[in-house]
Amino acid sequence: MIVWAATEGWLGSGGGALRLLAAPIACAVATEIGLGAAVVTEEVTRARFGWRHLVSFGFVLVALAGALPILGATLRGRFDAPATGDEAVLAWIGQAPRGELQRVLFLGDPAALPGTPTSLGGAVAGLVSSPGLPDFTALFPGGNVAAFHAVLAATRAAESGTTVRVGVALADLGIRYLVVPTASAPALTGSASAVVAPPPQLLLDSLTAQSDLHELPNEAGILIFENTDWHGARLATSGGTPAALRSLGVAAELVVIGALGMAELRVRRRRHAARHARGTRSRAAPVEVATAAEAEAALVGGGT
Repeated sequence: MIVWAATEGWLGSGGGALRLLAAPIACAVATEIGLGAAVVTEEVTRARFGWRHLVSFGFVLVALAGALPILGATLRGRFDAPATGDEAVLAWIGQAPRGELQRVLFLGDPAALPGTPTSLGGAVAGLVSSPGLPDFTALFPGGNVAAFHAVLAATRAAESGTTVRVGVALADLGIRYLVVPTASAPALTGSASAVVAPPPQLLLDSLTAQSDLHELPNEAGILIFENTDWHGARLATSGGTPAALRSLGVAAELVVIGALGMAELRVRRRRHAARHARGTRSRAAPVEVATAAEAEAALVGGGT
């Protein structure tokens, strides 16, 4: 529910970072794995062969099938990643003036963008990083899709030809550079050939037609446009979720997960105690019967 609300933009501009939920999600996954192992140990192994065993076997097969693509990609140790990356030619792009906000907008074919982009319609996708090249977190989908609507609107306005000053709208978002890759990796001499993924010609024509975008020299097959309207001012933080509230939300979620785990543990302890009590009574019953028989025999013997 929290992730869905964040993707709708209801938590503000600062509430959609899915990595903030990484710790609670990891705890929940670990709890589920522990409960699954406990169920197999306490219930499935003790029950007669039936649908529970078949379902458990089916889950194991599904898990193994899901791991096969990962195992295949690890044979060479690079997960099919190119030998060279954008940092080989775009390391300078992250040198922002001190204290000023700078973002970089990557546009083009999704296969050529360095991360997990957001679709802008058609064959065009976008990815925003700050202050320069994206880091490892760009591999995870962004949570706040609503915050990307301004970039979507500006890009569509440029493609439709309704504006030649798209840099003004992008400058309000702190975007200084627009990077349009044409392949999955820079085309460097001596490097392995990268997968060619050219951007739509309509996108290139619309960016070239903008009066406030200055095209820089081509960098190994990567097109770069500088936003001349970029002013470097920091964005207003109004409307976003304060960091303190986000931390409290994560802490509350951890507490709820811990409480559910403790409740499940108490339920299992009660069930175990009940089974132990039933086993004790069943073992004591023959003894009680034998004692009653001996007492009757003693009375009969005493009467005789």
